[in-house]
Amino acid sequence: MSSLPDISEFKYEIHATTADGSFCCGGARGDGYCSIWSVLIGWSLLTRSDLIRNRELLDIDIQPTNMEQLRTILIRCCQILSQPDIMSTIKIVEPWFTVQDWEIGVLKSQLELSSDKLQTIQGEAIFTILGFLFGIYIVILDKPTQKIYGFGDPNNDTVKITTNGAHYYPVSNTGDINNFINHTWWRQQWVGHPISELLIPIIKY
Repeated sequence: MSSLPDISEFKYEIHATTADGSFCCGGARGDGYCSIWSVLIGWSLLTRSDLIRNRELLDIDIQPTNMEQLRTILIRCCQILSQPDIMSTIKIVEPWFTVQDWEIGVLKSQLELSSDKLQTIQGEAIFTILGFLFGIYIVILDKPTQKIYGFGDPNNDTVKITTNGAHYYPVSNTGDINNFINHTWWRQQWVGHPISELLIPIIKY
């Protein structure tokens, strides 16, 4: 039986707006890290306080509270994944974890770019690594093709996101965004935003 949700379960797409409604945008900031922000916002709706649960890819003990810290962690994960035999060791515990060497190299190069030079993070490796680190199941609806892809262990909490091919959007599992368990990442992504740093989450059907 498929572990992927139905397309109808992606209807609660999260967007952002100013309090007076004069400005509206996607619920993940379009600064090159929208794929990561979408996963972080989806995670924020879960009843959890620990972002990183699996540390097999880490030799630093930290729970990141901003994108710069998380970017440093992800770069370190890429370095560790580049070591001989580490992939086969992880796959013994997590058989679904599959990332090619070239994908790791491309991801690391993108993460090392400054935000003003990064347009978007391309490839699937970022979702495989985030699913592993956070202990979540990331499912993505590609709206142009209407195909759904899953990354991580289907037994874990599910985080849904959508993409139109150019941008990613977080999705609420229930349509209820009145009670974010953790507002940290929602606030973090709008720091320095040219319109407003006080954008409010809304559901856009």
